[in-house]
Amino acid sequence: MSLGDHLDELRKRLIYAVLGIVAGMGIGMGIGRWLLLLLEKPYYDAMRHLGRSEAGAKLKALTATEAFNTYLRVSAIFGLILASWWVFYQLWKFVSVGLYSKERRYVRNTLPFIAGLFVAGAMFFLFVVATPILQALVEMSDWLDVDMSVTLENHVAFMTNMMLVFGITFQTPLIVIVLAKAGLVSIRSFNRFRRHVVIAILIFTAIIAPPDAFSMLALATPMWLLYEIGVLLAWLMVRKREGTAGKD
Repeated sequence: MSLGDHLDELRKRLIYAVLGIVAGMGIGMGIGRWLLLLLEKPYYDAMRHLGRSEAGAKLKALTATEAFNTYLRVSAIFGLILASWWVFYQLWKFVSVGLYSKERRYVRNTLPFIAGLFVAGAMFFLFVVATPILQALVEMSDWLDVDMSVTLENHVAFMTNMMLVFGITFQTPLIVIVLAKAGLVSIRSFNRFRRHVVIAILIFTAIIAPPDAFSMLALATPMWLLYEIGVLLAWLMVRKREGTAGKD
């Protein structure tokens, strides 16, 4: 392809990507209220477990526009996430022309793995960890004799940030596999420095998780398990590769 053809192809892919983003945000606006209720549910579940009345513990808005702005923000975030698949596809269609078949196959096999792990991490926080964490934070406020007043904006920001954190940390197996496959770290090194990895995970979660022991363990435990899964998968891949080389 000539330079002009490349520019035409890039322009076409950008237009398609923008149209996909607009469509995704439109869908997000249509189901924004349902998304907002889904993010609010762990908070009300935590309050219910603590015996608090829903009326007394209702999420608050400090300004007249806070609820509407939060609704728009949640709708836009969901729309961008929904459209990201289409945007990545358009980017892939433009870039894949210049890649070898082996490189294209590697990217095609890796991207679904990345997306699946991210979604699994975000959903794990939303449906498994969020309610116990919020319950622990409320109990800590009670222990400190603090009257906690949670706004809708702060709660949604906390939920979306923690879903992002869990989604990123669930990439641990992929990182381990890539390091092993590239030959940068051997399986023996992964096993030898297991204690150091556990300590690093605890330090990382202590920094990034909410300031309570339950939240830290809720993030550190799956990270450690995912690390062990990554080491196991890397070992199986290395063993398979050595077996194939032995046959050759």
